[in-house]
Amino acid sequence: FAKAQTRLLNLRAPAGVIQIQQVLEDENFYYVVMDRASGGSFFNSLLEEYRDGTMPPSAVCKVARDILETLRHLHKEGILHRDIKPDNMVMHSHTNDSGQRLQKVTLIDFDHADADFSGMGLTQVQHCFGTARFNAPEAFLGFYSAATDLYSVGVIVYLLLTGSMPYPSELFDFPASPGSPASPTANRRWMRQVVAQMEAHQIDWNHPTFHEIPLSKDFCQHLLAFNMVDRAATAEDALRHPWISSESLE
Repeated sequence: FAKAQTRLLNLRAPAGVIQIQQVLEDENFYYVVMDRASGGSFFNSLLEEYRDGTMPPSAVCKVARDILETLRHLHKEGILHRDIKPDNMVMHSHTNDSGQRLQKVTLIDFDHADADFSGMGLTQVQHCFGTARFNAPEAFLGFYSAATDLYSVGVIVYLLLTGSMPYPSELFDFPASPGSPASPTANRRWMRQVVAQMEAHQIDWNHPTFHEIPLSKDFCQHLLAFNMVDRAATAEDALRHPWISSESLE
């Protein structure tokens, strides 16, 4: 945690990452001082803008592009986020190259970040980081790569396009057990079970948006592929997808 915060503190935050100003600590806690998000939390901002609860696919596409551009920069700088989800996103104004102030999806909360990412390849750790419902299958087994962050982006895009998650929430429920906390063995058994259930589950691709805009379906399928070798390998690859790079974004 300390290493990731130090890296971010000394990295001039790109548009799309909230700027950290100070990292303090005492005997018990770390304290991170950062810029205040000018546009508030991600979901609250969307609810303000789309009061009928329906987000246009073109706006979802813009959100995906914002996140991918940020990840492209972070991954090149050797940082994996490892916990991309709506709760770790805010809306914040940034100045573009033309001097305009624009609201952009901005990442916060690098508590689970890997600050030693090589930029390519796969790393293995002893723990599962992130948030279960947004985690790639391999994350439950301790494997992380750029494709692992991209999977989480796919979950968010699927949610915004359809209003539902690609997997049912109960699939990730830890078996209730009275008494003491679960042992490491029980945790590993649960994580292997989650991966097996994800592999067996068929994601619903019949939402009307996917029929109306086939490229949005192709994009989600590309990022939500169960096997990471079937996903975009880098954020740059994902940004080249026709749905993201289309002129309709302008």
